[in-house]
Amino acid sequence: MKKIKKLILVIASFGLVLGILLTAIGYFTGGIDELNTLYQQEHKQTFYKKSLDNFTSIKLEDTNQKTGFHDLTIKTTDKDQAYISYAKNGINITNKDKTLTITDKNNSSTSDYQINHLKLSDLIGMIKNNHWTGQYVNEIILYIPKKQVISSIYGHFSGSVSLNNQTVSNLNLTVTSGDFTANNSDISNTNLTLKLGDLYASNSQLKKSQINLQTGDTDFDHLSLTDSMLTLSTGDYYANGVKFLGENTIVSNSGDIDITLDSYDLTLIDKTDNEDNTITNQLKDSKTNFLTIQSSVSDVSIQ
Repeated sequence: MKKIKKLILVIASFGLVLGILLTAIGYFTGGIDELNTLYQQEHKQTFYKKSLDNFTSIKLEDTNQKTGFHDLTIKTTDKDQAYISYAKNGINITNKDKTLTITDKNNSSTSDYQINHLKLSDLIGMIKNNHWTGQYVNEIILYIPKKQVISSIYGHFSGSVSLNNQTVSNLNLTVTSGDFTANNSDISNTNLTLKLGDLYASNSQLKKSQINLQTGDTDFDHLSLTDSMLTLSTGDYYANGVKFLGENTIVSNSGDIDITLDSYDLTLIDKTDNEDNTITNQLKDSKTNFLTIQSSVSDVSIQ
């Protein structure tokens, strides 16, 4: 029996050494580049660009409302006319009465989306994209001229939504499966629900916002919040360099709260039951700026 175990160990060790040797040979002879090229060929998308007449509202809708098949990015352009870039797989674009409607018609029964057996070229794609991409990734990119004003974004979307350098007067959106990101944006009168996804915001302003995260984390970086309320059912709240203006509330049912303040002109109303909370002594009671924290299970740190 000992001889058999020793033989198995020798064979396994030989196989490991051989695998490392073959991997090294493949790497130094350009194998990684060939796999990368193969990945790009297998996941190549044909995108279409469509010019758009002037619009002031954006409506997002999908027919599935369960699984995200497309991600939407809204960014500025130096061009005088808005345009959109997208793959035609299940996407319908209409522009009527100054409302741009983006409809995702994909669903689990009719979509071409599928998961194949994992291949080495897919592993290369995972490393490049930091996530599993399945058969392909669809991205809708909406380019808006800098001077064009968007009065509202509303609807229901199954996929991540990202706003870059945007000013939005009204946001009323439910995201079923995907993240919501705001970078260098000014968003007012927000009613945002994320059922399964994270909320990211940096160098932005959120005013008069009602935000509900059912499963997901909040990550803020250099942000100002004005008269807003954020509720987390399951997830953590991280905020770095945040400023609270007016009356703000954080409700956490499960998860930690970690805040680094940009301004200490703030009155804290602590409605938590945790005696181990860490609160800075630099807070200055304010007559205009209030932060209420409600939680019975969270560890709270405010610095």
